[in-house]
Order: sequence, then structure tokens, then C-alpha cells
Amino acid sequence: MFRKRPSLIALLAFICCLTCSASGITDPASGLTAEEQRLQGEARIARADSMGDRAGAIAARLDLAAVSTGSRAYQLIQQAVGLSDTSAVAVALQLRAHRDLVTAFTNMGEMTKANREWLVVERLTNEQHQADLEATRASGSAETVVARAERDSIATASAVEKGLAAAEIEALKARSNELTYIVYGIGGAAVLLLLGMGLFFGRQVRKQAQELKELKQEVTWLRMVSKRAVEQEAKETPVALPVPVAPPIAPAPSIVTPISAEAAALVAAQEDAVLLAMVRKRGIERLTTLREARERGDREKVVRVVHSLKPQLVSLDAPYFTELCTRLVTPGAVENEVQWTADLDRFEQGVARVLGNV
Repeated sequence: MFRKRPSLIALLAFICCLTCSASGITDPASGLTAEEQRLQGEARIARADSMGDRAGAIAARLDLAAVSTGSRAYQLIQQAVGLSDTSAVAVALQLRAHRDLVTAFTNMGEMTKANREWLVVERLTNEQHQADLEATRASGSAETVVARAERDSIATASAVEKGLAAAEIEALKARSNELTYIVYGIGGAAVLLLLGMGLFFGRQVRKQAQELKELKQEVTWLRMVSKRAVEQEAKETPVALPVPVAPPIAPAPSIVTPISAEAAALVAAQEDAVLLAMVRKRGIERLTTLREARERGDREKVVRVVHSLKPQLVSLDAPYFTELCTRLVTPGAVENEVQWTADLDRFEQGVARVLGNV
């Protein structure tokens, strides 16, 4: 029996808790639950309104707002303020209504409205103080302790609420400053990004301009070589002269001085020397470009350089360069890394030999 007693005690406590929660929480001061206080407050308001008691109606609404929450409390305070501003009631009651409205605005976060109400509270406080002084002068007695305590309590509450409002304003200013710094940071990052993009694209434009210049030089060089090749082919291909039919007048015999083999060889040697000089002048730049492109791994640039040098090199040393250049510029040759690298090494060695071991 005694072993089961703790469980019975717990069960009784649980039942008591349920009973208390069902009946509502009782206010120790008044001995009434919140629901009973609300009903009693509504009855006071109805009675005061029916009797035309403006002061009682204001006090009843403020008392009911103190035990209410949410929009109902705010509504009661607004009604009390409206009645106090339109009725001839005591300044102390008006002061209480506006003070409660300041508290409601502060709890709602409406600091602008709260500060505006504080101006009304200060005005009413000054009016109350002047009324106390006039009453003191009229009675010829000193200020009572009750009046002093009321004024001091009002001043203290005003100072506290002002401090809260000032703290809220400072917090808003701090958040505004943080947002300003964030905006400045984003703007600075955007400017840096634009500057970086400008530098990058400017470098790319300069690089493309340099490549375009090199391509133009290659085209000019290829035209020169092609012209020389056409002239050489025209010299080697005999031209069939038409046979005149019954010329009316026999032409005078012309004296043609044949060119000796030594002179022809000398002319060819001079032309080869000019071509070699031009190849060397252009080839040094092309060889440097080729080596730089190989270091960067720019295979397309390497192929273009080989294309530009092929006609001149073949005209100077066809057995060495013809097949070698063909293999280097053949599509897909770069896929065979070992063979392509070996051919490029041979190509560089041959160009350096033609240019004089540059």
C-alpha cells in the first residue's frame, strides 16, 4: 500500500494541474482569474459609458488594457487617449493614458510614434507641475509628499522611456551604417571587376593585333615568293612563237647576243643570294616566334609559322624541307606527339642551318 503512494500522489497533482488550467490563473492581488478580470473590466466600461462618466471610462479602459494583450490592449489604450483628449478630465489621467500609449508603441517597435507621444507626455507633465505649483501657492502650504512622488515617478518613467527610444534610434543608425558599408563594398568590388575586365580584354586586343600584323607580314612574304616562283616557271617553260605567213616585208636581221652559261649561272646565283638574304632577314623573326610558340604550347601558331616558311625553305633546300614541312602541316599530325616533336626539332635545326646557325 505504501509502495503505491508516490504514484497516487503524482496522479493527484496532475489532476490538480488540469483543474487549475481549466479554471484559469488566479491573480494573487485580486483573487480573480484573467477571464474574470476581463469580464469585470468590460462591465466597468459599459457602466461608465452608460452613466457618462468620462474619467471612469478612461480609467476602466486603462485598467483592462493592463491585463489584456495584443490588439485588444492597443485598442483600449487608443480609446482612453481619445476620451482624455476630448474630455475635461484631470491632467494626471490624461498623462497616464498617453504614457501607456508610449509604452504600447515602444513594445510594437513604432519608435517614431513613441517619440511623438513623448512630446505630449512632456507637455502634460509640465501642465501637471504648474497645476501643483498653483495649488501650493493658493493653499500657502508646501508641496505634499504625494504630489512630489507622483511627479518624480513621472519624470523617472519619462527618462527611462527616452533612454529606450534613444537606444532604438542608435541601433537603427548602426544598421543603416552597416548597410552603407555593404553598398560601398559591393560598389568597390564592381569597380575592381570592371578594371580587371578592361585590363584583360585590352591585353587580348593587343595580342590579336600583334597576331594580325604577323599574318599580314606572312601574306606579303608569300606573295613575294609566289611571284618569284611564277617568274621562274615562266623562264623555264618555252614559249611557242607564231610563224608569220608570207610577211610582206622581210624584217631586218636582228643581232641577238647569246647569254653564256657562266652569265646565266651568275644571274641565278645572284637571285639565290637575294632570296637567301630575304629568307634570313624574315627567317630570324619567324624562328624566334616558332620557339616562343613551342614554349607556350601554341601548336596552331607553330603550324602557321611552318606554313609561312615552307615556300622559301623548299626553294633553297627541297630534299630536306619538302617532306618534313608536309608532315608538320598535315591535319592530325600533332596527335602523334613523339613524331611531331622530332620533326619540329629537325625543322628548327634545318632553319638554323639555312640562316647561318642562329
